Amino acid sequence: MTPEFLKREVIRYMRTQQDPKVGQIPEKRDGYRDNYRFYYKVILPVQGFRHGIFVEMRLTGDEDPVFPEVTLFNAHPQRK
Repeated sequence: MTPEFLKREVIRYMRTQQDPKVGQIPEKRDGYRDNYRFYYKVILPVQGFRHGIFVEMRLTGDEDPVFPEVTLFNAHPQRK
């Protein structure tokens, strides 16, 4: 799975789902919590992955409060 695939699928998920689920998670991990208050997660339903793909994102540009810059940070098969 490429970053381009993940980007395209997250955008498609957000645009097409009736009620897309995006979790805002307080950042508690060492090495990250000093720089970020939260990370955001989406579980993408992807064929061939029983529980979907976990995609971790961060808001990295705060110049535009309506359309902030989002950076894909991590992705892996979702573990249930």
